[in-house]
Amino acid sequence: MSDQFNTSKSDYVNALVNIGNIYFIENKLQKALKYLHKAQQNDPMNPRVRLAYARLIQLLQEDQRIHKL
Repeated sequence: MSDQFNTSKSDYVNALVNIGNIYFIENKLQKALKYLHKAQQNDPMNPRVRLAYARLIQLLQEDQRIHKL
């Protein structure tokens, strides 16, 4: 039963990352942030989650710097 739960959680997190990445590609960054944040909350040590979340945060920070110019 425990393995089934882990697989389900892993599948859920992967789905969240996939949805977040789709929104990222479509430049819908706030929607991407919503899904990647959920993925990060569910599996904060997952390297795929960390990479996608960090990439988005970096882009959002760069975007804010550009708007301040």
